[in-house]
Amino acid sequence: MKIFGLIGKNLDHSWSCSFFEEKFRKENISDCRYLNFPLEEVSEIRKLVSTNRDIRGLNLTIPYKSAVIGYLDQLDFNAEQIGAVNCIRITRHDGLAVLKGFNTDYLAFFRTILPLIPTGIEKSLILGNGGAAKAVSFALRMAGIGVTIVSRRHGAGDLHFTEVDGNVIRDHQLIVNATPAGSVGSSESLPPLPYEALNERHILYDLVYNPSDTAFLQKAAPSGARAINGMEMLTIQAELSWQIWNGS
Repeated sequence: MKIFGLIGKNLDHSWSCSFFEEKFRKENISDCRYLNFPLEEVSEIRKLVSTNRDIRGLNLTIPYKSAVIGYLDQLDFNAEQIGAVNCIRITRHDGLAVLKGFNTDYLAFFRTILPLIPTGIEKSLILGNGGAAKAVSFALRMAGIGVTIVSRRHGAGDLHFTEVDGNVIRDHQLIVNATPAGSVGSSESLPPLPYEALNERHILYDLVYNPSDTAFLQKAAPSGARAINGMEMLTIQAELSWQIWNGS
C-alpha cells in the first residue's frame, strides 16, 4: 500500500483527505491511501518517514511550509526561490529515505489568477508573510502584478496592518488573505483592514477554503467587490502534487 498524507500542526480544517479519498474512489485507485499526520514539531518529519516506510509523498500546511526546508535532502528550483515547500516526494535508496521539496501552491495560485489579469489588476496586497504568502507573492510577480506584503509584526513585511489606510486599499485592486484568519476554529476572525474603502474594482481572494464563505470574503458584497475562496487553488495544487509523487 502506498501512503500519502498531510503534515501540519492543526489539521482539523483540512479537506485534503476527503479530496484524495474521492479521487482514489473515482479513478479506481485501490493501492493508495491519504492520511493526516499532525506533528507538534516539524523536526518529527524524519522519524515519521523512517518509521512509515510506505509513505511516498506528503503535503504541508501551516506552520511548517518554510521551517521544513532544513529537514529536506533536496529542493526543487522554484521551491528554493520561493523559500517554502508544500509538497514532498519521498524516494528510498539503500534503505534510506530521500526527501525532495516542491512548491505547488505558487503554480496553483498562478493558474487561478490568470483569468483575472485582463480586469486590470496592477497592484496587490498580500496579508501575511508565511509560506503561503511567499508562494502567492512569487506567482503574482510572475504575472507582472505588483506586490505589497502586510504583516502583524513590524519589519516582517512592507507594511504593518496599522499602516493600511483607505488610500492603500484603493491603490491595490487585489487583496489576498494568506493568513489562517477565518478558517475553522476562527471563522469569525478576519484581518484588520478599512473595508469601507473597498469598491467594485476590488477582488478579495482568500486562501482559506473551509468555510467557503469566510468573514473576509463577506466584506466584498457591500461594495460590489468580487470574492474568491481557495477551493480551486486547493484542487489544482493537490493534482500537481499527485503528478510529482508519481513522477509525471
